[in-house]
Formats: sequence, structure tokens, C-alpha cells
Amino acid sequence: MFSRDFLAGLVMLLVAGALYYDGRGLEFSNADGMGPGFFPFLAAGGLALLSVILMVSGLMAGAARMEPVGLRAPVMVILSGIAFALLLKPAGALTATVAVVVICALSISDFRWKEVALVAVGMAALVGFLFVYLLQLPVAM
Repeated sequence: MFSRDFLAGLVMLLVAGALYYDGRGLEFSNADGMGPGFFPFLAAGGLALLSVILMVSGLMAGAARMEPVGLRAPVMVILSGIAFALLLKPAGALTATVAVVVICALSISDFRWKEVALVAVGMAALVGFLFVYLLQLPVAM
């Protein structure tokens, strides 16, 4: 059985391959005049490199073995993405961000409400600062 690190690296390598495959038809250009294919290629290469490093470290002796995975965490993460998509337009980015944090926290069996509330408020503040103040995007808050 493979280690957790090896399997995570394998999944990341597949994502890097999908990034490369998706951006292969875009014009690459060069660092001076970057085309639309420059960033996907760069991101895919960086992710592939990190994936290989993670896979090699996972193959080394003493790496933690993979434990059985329950369905609670993946279901909650998927539900948080759906909630974000459904809440973004009618409720705004801050409410959608708080919902994502709370729903993801429900995937952890021993979470604490105070910590979840602090993370939710911090993430909402970060979203507001980044997208509204710095990037000046017209996002409903």
C-alpha cells in the first residue's frame, strides 16, 4: 500500500497534467510578452515538480501509510463549493465565504466553534480586503 504523500503527489501530478493539457493550444510567447498559455504552462510545471518531490518523499522508508478515508470530509468540501456558488450572487462574497468555512469545518469531527468563527471572520475580511479594496472588483459584499 502506498503512503499518503505518494498518493497526494500522484493526484497533484494528474492535476498538473490536466493544466498542461488544457493550456496546450494557447499561445505561449515568452517572458517579455507573455501569451495566454504562459501561466498555465508555468503552473503545470511547478505543480509537476512539487508532485514528483512529494511522491519521492512518500516512497522513502518511514512514510505514514494511508488510512481509510471516510466520506464526510469529501462530501462537506463539495457541499461548501456548491454553497459558495449558490450564495455568492444573492448573499454576497462575505456570507458565501463564511458559509464555506463553516461547512468545511463540519467535516472535522472535533472542531471548535470559537476557532471556526475566528477563521470565518478572518477569511471574510481577507476576501473583502483583497477583492474589493486591492483589486477593486465589483463584488457584492
